[in-house]
Amino acid sequence: MDSQATMPVGTPDYLAPEALARLQQSADGQGCFNEDCDWWSVGICAYEMLYGRTPFTDERSGSMVVTYANIMNHKVYCSCK
Repeated sequence: MDSQATMPVGTPDYLAPEALARLQQSADGQGCFNEDCDWWSVGICAYEMLYGRTPFTDERSGSMVVTYANIMNHKVYCSCK
């Protein structure tokens, strides 16, 4: 199924970087998003269940701007080697 949404909804801590990037690029704040963004959010939920907090939330100031920056600047670490 190839369904797409044009506006991200939900708690900011769970937004995928693709959704945030699309909002930054689009002058009207809209773009297309598919189910890949939902899988990102599922991963954030799993992380929160394991560690008791979301991975990108700015716990010091509670700033959504810092939380968004943390999401956009995330580092991928893999110990698959």
